Amino acid sequence: MLQRKKYFVVFALLFCATLVFSQRNSRELIYLKNGSVIRGMVIEQIPGKSIKIRTTDRNVLVYSMDEVEKIEKVSTISATPAAPVIEPVEDFVEELVEEPVAEPVAEPVVVAPATVVVPVTVPATVVPATDATTPVVVFVTAPAAVAATASVANNRKAHYKGIVEFGYLFDAESHGFGRLKMDFVNGIQINPYFSIGVGIGWRYYTDAELKTHFFPLYADFRTNIIDNNVSPYISLGIGYSFGKGGAVGLLLQPAVGISIKMGRKSAFNLAFGYEMQKLGSTLAITDAISLMASVSF
Repeated sequence: MLQRKKYFVVFALLFCATLVFSQRNSRELIYLKNGSVIRGMVIEQIPGKSIKIRTTDRNVLVYSMDEVEKIEKVSTISATPAAPVIEPVEDFVEELVEEPVAEPVAEPVVVAPATVVVPVTVPATVVPATDATTPVVVFVTAPAAVAATASVANNRKAHYKGIVEFGYLFDAESHGFGRLKMDFVNGIQINPYFSIGVGIGWRYYTDAELKTHFFPLYADFRTNIIDNNVSPYISLGIGYSFGKGGAVGLLLQPAVGISIKMGRKSAFNLAFGYEMQKLGSTLAITDAISLMASVSF
């Protein structure tokens, strides 16, 4: 009698173990009407309304029964590994709507100037993770040339340009009309090649007998030959000069020079030019050869 009880207990234990094992290793295949096949374990089913399934990568998906074509039970015991199941994007969007997960706040990252680091949060279906609720952060590096390109594009927009210029003008006809020169130009750099502005200046004639001051007001036009760190340029100033007694006469000052960039919008300039100043209503004209240095910003 005792022997029979022992066999009965052993049989009961084996039956329970088999039942539990078969329950743990059973899975369902849900065939959707859109052609997708979802593999996993059904954890909740409301007849005629919806079905909730936990997939093999631990995602929980919910579908309306109107989307389901059929459901099959399968066993996970197989001689060959199961083929990966590709879930459509619509299912992932529906999952996010049903069970939203708070997005992590990316911490600021300090990197070398040569690299731009962008924190990007991607879903677990893109980058596998041990837990579907764990966000995966991918750091995408881009060359510093991206930032440099943005800076160059910004520099091509029209912006303010100021010029402070000093120089000396040598009398071209030896009449003693040599003079000191100082100009200040307020203008606009329309593009990397062309600028326009309004200049106001001061001329001091150093001749021992003349010793007079003129104040020119003129329009200033400048063009760079090339868009480079070192570029030759051409300028033209045309306007009128004023003295103690009022208007003096027409002013014309063309020049050629070289511009050396010191920053994104600043440059040091050296120029060689000519200046013609008409004196009053007479035909008297003072011609001078000018050497100038200036800073633009």
